Amino acid sequence: MISKENYPQGFWEVYDRRFTNKYEALLYAKEINGVVNFKFFDNIWDNFNRELLGKKTLSELYRQRAQQLRDKYDYLILYFSGGSDSYNVLRSYIDNGIKLDEICVKWCTRVIDSDIYTPNTSDTTAYNYLSEWDYAIKPVLDEIKISNPEIKITIVNWLDDRLENDPDIIFNMVNHWHDIEVPSLATWSPSELQLVNQNKTVGSIYGVDKPCIFFKEKEACMYFTDACTTMGPSNPCNVGGVEFFYWSPDMPELAFEMAYQSTIAFLKDPELFKVKFNQSAVGTPAYREFYQLQQKKLRYILYNNWTDRFQTQKPQALDRSDKHSWIHRCDEVSGYKDVYYQTMQKYLKKLNKNMFFENNGLAMYKSIATKGFVILKLPLTSS
Repeated sequence: MISKENYPQGFWEVYDRRFTNKYEALLYAKEINGVVNFKFFDNIWDNFNRELLGKKTLSELYRQRAQQLRDKYDYLILYFSGGSDSYNVLRSYIDNGIKLDEICVKWCTRVIDSDIYTPNTSDTTAYNYLSEWDYAIKPVLDEIKISNPEIKITIVNWLDDRLENDPDIIFNMVNHWHDIEVPSLATWSPSELQLVNQNKTVGSIYGVDKPCIFFKEKEACMYFTDACTTMGPSNPCNVGGVEFFYWSPDMPELAFEMAYQSTIAFLKDPELFKVKFNQSAVGTPAYREFYQLQQKKLRYILYNNWTDRFQTQKPQALDRSDKHSWIHRCDEVSGYKDVYYQTMQKYLKKLNKNMFFENNGLAMYKSIATKGFVILKLPLTSS
């Protein structure tokens, strides 16, 4: 049994009560008119020795983290999205000759080679999200089949009948309803259950995440959000098997070094440095605009293996409906859409409206950030 303090995705706190289920925390906060705080291994980040920063390259820390996970588990599964974060994880194994057992991609397989969309690289908005299969995911998988045939490749279909048949089960498996793609978060490689049943230890690796940074007074700080940590939910058969490659209490030096290198880059880049905010800005239009800019630039700052590979922007719509506009064009999933809307409304009507975003029947929880953790002290002037 994992304690709440060691829960891989963090925990939520309302006064003196702690929850590993966000919905339960929100309900309790409504009941007592309290505030929900998010905690993610705060003691680890508070007590990290900042004097270690700037002493190792990120490439070396990525290698050490890959080896750390290899030494910890019998079997490693990388959940691969084709984006810069998971691509760097993949290269950290392959380029350093460290064994990776499996690559798993969660995708709606019924849209592959369908007429729902036309693959193209000209549109990089979230509306063209499906093209990531053709230009960011499939080419890498094809390459791996040739260069590393020993790595098992699994593609799991997240858009099946489970939401329509068991919406409440799905809801309770997923701790943060991000958008209509919520069943993908409750989808895992079949290998995990099979191996756990054989008493094997299985590590499920997610590319979570680039650093979140803000400036206050004369300090540069990093923080963590539940919207990010809940993108890697635990398989019920292996709750402690989730491993965030970058945000790990087992190697805090990596998260801090990434934040440190990003801060240095921010100070040298007026476009990045001019945007300063605190945790209260998370989820606002200004934050989302800065987040897009930050994510795009940090790909090149943090990952030396990232070239101009195709990747669409993060969703701009509060409910992320731009990323999933294709679902509304697909008659095959009309039943899925209806069940999703009905389930969302059933649960959300029990919460205060300030706890979630809503637009045309679509909704998502508001993200909650941890407190800030000082990276280093700096004057608030670029140099």
